[in-house]
Amino acid sequence: KELQTSNWGVRPLTIPQLKYSVDDVIYLLKLKRELEKEAKEKGIYGWLQEESRYIDDVAYEPANTEDFLSKDDRKLSDYHQFVLNELLKYRDRLAQKLKKPSNSVLLKTLLLSITMEEETPENWEHLKGMIYSIKNAQYKEEFLNLYNYAVAEANNRELSRLIIKNALSKEERAAISAQRAHIDEVKATVFAPIQEAMIARCGSFAARYILSNARVNDILHHILRMRDIKLAYKRNLIIDLAAELNVDITPYL
Repeated sequence: KELQTSNWGVRPLTIPQLKYSVDDVIYLLKLKRELEKEAKEKGIYGWLQEESRYIDDVAYEPANTEDFLSKDDRKLSDYHQFVLNELLKYRDRLAQKLKKPSNSVLLKTLLLSITMEEETPENWEHLKGMIYSIKNAQYKEEFLNLYNYAVAEANNRELSRLIIKNALSKEERAAISAQRAHIDEVKATVFAPIQEAMIARCGSFAARYILSNARVNDILHHILRMRDIKLAYKRNLIIDLAAELNVDITPYL
């Protein structure tokens, strides 16, 4: 535990840290052989090979470093979204400079409070939620300049501070309610039995990985179709279990 939580950002690494790193992986090849043997005994070695081939071909796109807003942040006004995003971009640059996790440098809750004018950056030295090394005049001036720019730019763009809420009609609310009731019924009668059968056959961890509640929601909301599930063994297992249970999943194939 002591080495696990030690500072791995300092170079050079200590001899105990190097030994810890080696010991952490020394059994992986042996473990791989044991897991492959177990997979073959259970008849799922093909699943493992398919997963490996898929991972080999995955290409990761670099993260968008211009947009740091979360789904909840989108509920803010256009003005507050712009200011908060500028502060979050500054936090990211600062975290890279200090080689620290961004949330350990400046808490997002603090930046949100400043954005909403519940806290003022002029009170920098007394604000809670930042690393001690930036509680000084240099970083205060840097942050103030950034904050004042963000506010001025938001005003120049004439971004609204109002949160627009579109009221739903009685008919629209009824339609949404009916859709939710239908989705709940399909979950209970179609996908829940498949999930239960998958747990019995493969175990709860594998079942959650192959057919999670989030994946079921995507299927029911037409975000995902069965044919879009990239790994064949996952699709085939779901289809086979549905057939065994006599559950009709053709609308989702």
